[in-house]
Amino acid sequence: PEVPITEMPAVKPPPIPPVELPPVPPAAQAAALEQKELQSLPNRKMPYSEFAANKEIMIANLPTIERLNQGWGGMHFYSDIEEQLEHINYLDNEVNLSIDGYYNFEQTLDRSRMNAFKEGRGQFDPKMVVWHWTGMDYRDVEHFIHSMRNREIDGKKVDLGVQGYVHSDGSAHQLTPTMSHRQPHALYMDEFSAGIEINTGDYNSETGPSPLFNYNPDTVTPGLYMAMYMFREFKIPINEHTFLSHHSGDLIFVNPYYNPRTGEFSSPEGYKPPGIRKHDVIPPMTSMLLRKLQNLESEFATAA
Repeated sequence: PEVPITEMPAVKPPPIPPVELPPVPPAAQAAALEQKELQSLPNRKMPYSEFAANKEIMIANLPTIERLNQGWGGMHFYSDIEEQLEHINYLDNEVNLSIDGYYNFEQTLDRSRMNAFKEGRGQFDPKMVVWHWTGMDYRDVEHFIHSMRNREIDGKKVDLGVQGYVHSDGSAHQLTPTMSHRQPHALYMDEFSAGIEINTGDYNSETGPSPLFNYNPDTVTPGLYMAMYMFREFKIPINEHTFLSHHSGDLIFVNPYYNPRTGEFSSPEGYKPPGIRKHDVIPPMTSMLLRKLQNLESEFATAA
């Protein structure tokens, strides 16, 4: 005869005992809270006259890439130093400027958007040229202009601008009536500098690598010709005091944790630890770009 099958009642697994975490020590709680509440130092605003009177020592004091790696090696901008130097060496070998190339740049410079930014900022007397990277990608020059005019900083809409822009396809664009038309591209440095933005594509702050790796000969070459175009309009010499990266310029003129007279970083008690605000570009890149410009300047002087 068939044996009737009876359903067994479902057996519930025993409850998982809660994991007892050790209590956070009060000192650690206080430290975390204190760190969260620490304030940033207000920016400095060093006048150009102070830099002009102390420019040799201030340039000499700028931190080397080794020092930046030692202090901020956890950031993509100051890590992978050997690889970054290899890429700079590649650009050095591949970027070749010439007088003919410069005059061709003058002929092909796109001047169709010379009123791209807010009017009324007026003419000024530039003392230097500042080299930037975009750190993000733009579809075209219109996308770049729109982004600059609609930035949001600390919850406020900010209308920025810059004199020159090089797109990822190598096209160069003058975005102001003259290169001596002031635009807000580098905070307080706007009052005495003109800027060049080079499209370096998207930058992922989590995975890196540094946007420096997205510089290529097709964008660096017109960027340097644009810098030469500015120097010739401004009628100023080309040297380490007149051609600065945004990184170096921000350290000298703005960064509140850095003393350009001593080259030291510090932070008063109760404020956030020293940091670097701008990272474009590391010193070896700036040195290579400057040497290229000076060589072209020498060619012009020889041909005169």
